[in-house]
Amino acid sequence: MNGADSSRATQRGRVLNLLIAARGAWVPLPEIAACAAQYNARVLELRRLGFRIENRTKKVDGARHSWFRLISGPTPAADSPTAPRTHSADSQIGAAAHTHSISQELDDTLPLFPGERS
Repeated sequence: MNGADSSRATQRGRVLNLLIAARGAWVPLPEIAACAAQYNARVLELRRLGFRIENRTKKVDGARHSWFRLISGPTPAADSPTAPRTHSADSQIGAAAHTHSISQELDDTLPLFPGERS
């Protein structure tokens, strides 16, 4: 991985960690922009990796303010060889393993909602 790829992955990881830490709450754009100068590109990459991220905007005193929040993490495609065939605990573990293998930088991220048990 070259320096530019590593920088993108690191910025993407920072944005993801910020959204995870918010536990589904809205995160203001300035906080996200502090993690990545090209935050839109990093959010797009996360979405392409399967993360569901919502955004909203609101005009406040003539200025547009934006927020983002993480809805869910990636899930394997239905036709994927590692996609769960049943709803058993084993298949859920397999799905989690597949999700974990999607992107190398996700190794250093927090669980989607730390402290919660399924």
